[in-house]
Amino acid sequence: MTPTRIQELGNWPPHTFQNDRRKVLVTPPEPGRLVLTSVDYLSGPRPEDPHSEIVIGLLDPVTHQWCTTRLGIPDVALALRVYQTLRGCEKMTLDQVADRPLVAM
Repeated sequence: MTPTRIQELGNWPPHTFQNDRRKVLVTPPEPGRLVLTSVDYLSGPRPEDPHSEIVIGLLDPVTHQWCTTRLGIPDVALALRVYQTLRGCEKMTLDQVADRPLVAM
């Protein structure tokens, strides 16, 4: 079944975060409070590779730590829908983003 909301993605919420400066894995105390600050779309390495990644920049408003996370999405059409949805969610927390409906393409 095709997801209709962000929270229905099989890899939501994100569980792996990378510190923005030291490039090490971090575990925020409350991932749901992280604020989405940027979204980038990365297509597969070859045109015949349908795998896409969405890189999300995040800020913890309590500790002021910056980090990133990646969502791997094997379907290009779905990845583009997720990307467009997340673009409209900047300045929202991950908890708020979870309930957002995916944009239609």
